[in-house]
Amino acid sequence: MNPATDQKILGADYLFGGCVQYRPGESLPLRELHDYELVLIIDGNVSYGVNGEVFDLPPGGAILARPGFKEFYNWDPKKLTRHAYLHFQLSAIPDRWPDPEQWPIANAHPPAVFGSLFRHLLERVSSRPEWPASAPG
Repeated sequence: MNPATDQKILGADYLFGGCVQYRPGESLPLRELHDYELVLIIDGNVSYGVNGEVFDLPPGGAILARPGFKEFYNWDPKKLTRHAYLHFQLSAIPDRWPDPEQWPIANAHPPAVFGSLFRHLLERVSSRPEWPASAPG
């Protein structure tokens, strides 16, 4: 066995995303997610509810939602809220990674590099409009 070649690599069936802004006090009502979603809070505070838990996140906070999550968002009641998002479906997860059920859901203060990596992915998404219909590779 060769560990370098016998391991699965991360694969995505599709990837799309963007940025959205909400007026003070708006909310996204309960919905069931059918794919993965990565969210970066840019402006405003957010209350994110999922499967009976609520996470309060400041600007810079991150959410990693999974298929089957029953979720809702309450946007900052006092000011505009902006967030960036990426939706994707995974075709393969590396063997050495933990099961997605063990992945963290929310992080109020992810490492500083997270914002830069997120912006890079959004730039890639915007330069490849065919990705919602094809695998990003």
